[in-house]
Amino acid sequence: KKHQKKKSQQLIMKHLKRKNLQQRNQRKRKHQKRKKHQRKRNQNLRRMQKKMKLQKRKNQQLRNQRKKKHQKKKRQHQLRKNQRMKRHQRKKKHQKKKSQQLIMKHLKRKNLQQRNQRKRKHQKRKKHLKKRHLKKNTLHQKQKKHQKKKINLLKNQRQRNQKKRKHQRKKKQNLQKSQKQKNQKKKLMKHQRKRNLNLKRLQKKKRHQKRKKQHLLKNQKKKKHQKKRHQQRKKHLKKKKQQLKSQKRKKHQKKRKHQRKKKQQKMLLLKKKHL
Repeated sequence: KKHQKKKSQQLIMKHLKRKNLQQRNQRKRKHQKRKKHQRKRNQNLRRMQKKMKLQKRKNQQLRNQRKKKHQKKKRQHQLRKNQRMKRHQRKKKHQKKKSQQLIMKHLKRKNLQQRNQRKRKHQKRKKHLKKRHLKKNTLHQKQKKHQKKKINLLKNQRQRNQKKRKHQRKKKQNLQKSQKQKNQKKKLMKHQRKRNLNLKRLQKKKRHQKRKKQHLLKNQKKKKHQKKRHQQRKKHLKKKKQQLKSQKRKKHQKKRKHQRKKKQQKMLLLKKKHL
């Protein structure tokens, strides 16, 4: 009886040992499996992070390229504008010089014509007087006539001079007036050009700002969406992880409970047998 009892106890112990070993091995395998799964998940996560990092860098490079391109365009535009302005100034200067030269030339020619005219007139009058004096013999008549003529000549000369001055004054006024009108017209044209240029510049600036704003808004929206998606994914993964954990825990608890129950039943059976 004693021997049988001992044997039965040894058998129970052997059986228990085997069971424990099996359970330990099972747990070990399970742990390794979980570890493997975790490692895989971490690898995937790292890969994803790397990919995102690369994408970010690529986007930054693209942005920088666009920025450089825009700056280059801006510089070229400024350079062209400066060249255009310089050309315009040179042209303007040349035109001014030319117009002044023309005016001076015209005035010189007019003065020369007037001088020659006066000279011819004077010579003609002199000749005529000489002829008339030769015709008249008496000294008294000559003197009288000469005096009268002198008075008339002086009178005529004065009238001529007055007329001439009047005409020159008028001419000068007309010239000044025309010059003033020309300048005003030029000024107006310049102002108009300037205004048009400013308007164009302003429109361009507005367009650029609008485009920039739209681009920024688009980027913000995209970033927001990406962030949201990332957060949702994170949340979902976390939830899934928790669910899996809880499921495993429940399963494990159930199993343990079942094993305990089974063990107890076995023990009871063995006891009953021995008894």
